[in-house]
Amino acid sequence: FPSHDSVAVVLGDAINALNNYVFPMKVWRGVNIRLVNMSWGGTGFSAADVSTLKSAIDYGDSIGLTFVCSAGNINVNNDVTPNYPSGITSPNVIAVTAHDSGQNRPSFANWGPTSVDIAAPGVDILTTVTSGYQYQSGTSLSTPFVTGALALYLHKKPSATNAQLKANLQSSRFALASFNGLIAWGGKLNANALMAIP
Repeated sequence: FPSHDSVAVVLGDAINALNNYVFPMKVWRGVNIRLVNMSWGGTGFSAADVSTLKSAIDYGDSIGLTFVCSAGNINVNNDVTPNYPSGITSPNVIAVTAHDSGQNRPSFANWGPTSVDIAAPGVDILTTVTSGYQYQSGTSLSTPFVTGALALYLHKKPSATNAQLKANLQSSRFALASFNGLIAWGGKLNANALMAIP
């Protein structure tokens, strides 16, 4: 996650990427983009910056894009200290936190009874780095699990709307007592159950 002195630059770059690449690829070139994985975020954005980002995400909703966003790694309640972009309240945003191998929230992972939706694996995940592979932890590692599961579901049911994707992800989650009251859906990703939904 970026430091507070760089978040405005990162946010501007993200908005530019959406406006100048993702949206034109979908609208003008007809590329069937449905999901945007946003494994980044921060808490130092101005109200104007957040409004600009929300406008872009809302436009994405109008053209069929779901944004899957990491909840953050500073052990705070996002209901109180919003992390963006996961704190955007648009209906096509899914906020993801991490769980460990014991299905508990790791100490770094942000939570939020209303602002964070679901958990996914986020501790000691083998991932690619510049020099090869490395085990890393964070909600940025959790988010792609959810994005990938939704991509698989869209391959099965390409007509699913943003609202259906979110509802089906929620209904198929695996409930966890360790997350009850910490996140809105009180559970973790269950890709097998998601794929079983017709």
